Amino acid sequence: MKYYCPNCENECMTKIIVKDETLKVRGQEITIKIKVRICEQCKEEILDRELDNENLKLFYDEYKKINNLLTTTEIKNIREQWGLSQSQFAILLGMGEKTITRYENGSIQDETHDNLIRLAKEHCSFKTIWELRNHKLDEKSRNKVLKILNAKDTAKNYFFTSVSLKPSYEYKYEQLQSNNFQTRRLRNAKSKYSA
Repeated sequence: MKYYCPNCENECMTKIIVKDETLKVRGQEITIKIKVRICEQCKEEILDRELDNENLKLFYDEYKKINNLLTTTEIKNIREQWGLSQSQFAILLGMGEKTITRYENGSIQDETHDNLIRLAKEHCSFKTIWELRNHKLDEKSRNKVLKILNAKDTAKNYFFTSVSLKPSYEYKYEQLQSNNFQTRRLRNAKSKYSA
């Protein structure tokens, strides 16, 4: 592929090579293998904005891995498991509409947002978030997510129909087995944490 080489001052054939590169990300030195475009005549590196953007995402993802933050792909996968657009997911989590877009494009999230996105991965915690904030989404989006939630519920071997704490610190627990439709009930089981 031909690119303009400032060293040769001409359009030249180029190729992509892989090399080790170190970049400081938030004060932390990160070293990874990146792709760079070089001129086949003079062997000098040539500016390739697309490759530079990909490389920057790689540096940021490596920083995220080292610092136990979700990568761009992990964030995208969590969002997609609920069938939400980037802006819908951000709104549901109480973030700015463009926040998830920035994170999926490589920006590094803070720990608070990272923890919230992690919670949205788990079915139970997503349902809690959903119950609190689903009114922020339009009806079509709500129906789409409800179908996904119901499908995940029916895919499990059981449903929790009720768990309640009585004033006497006794638990009522009911479980419905979906595979054989048996109902088990444990009532008045004493709590070992009485006041």
